[in-house]
Amino acid sequence: VGGGINRIDASGEEVIRHLVERLSDSGITVIFSALKKPVLDAMRATGLYERIGKENIFADKGMALEAIAARLA
Repeated sequence: VGGGINRIDASGEEVIRHLVERLSDSGITVIFSALKKPVLDAMRATGLYERIGKENIFADKGMALEAIAARLA
């Protein structure tokens, strides 16, 4: 849940990218929810949004939890 994140800089983007890649290589999917527009814009500009996948980014926590439950069912 990223509602408290107001912006993301280059070092933050790099940390998230490496984390997503390492977890993905281990078969773990990272899910994001409630990201603010400036954060989403930065992710899109760097290609991180595409790396995470739009299917793993949700408008709010409830939507994310519903998707996780459906994937696990």
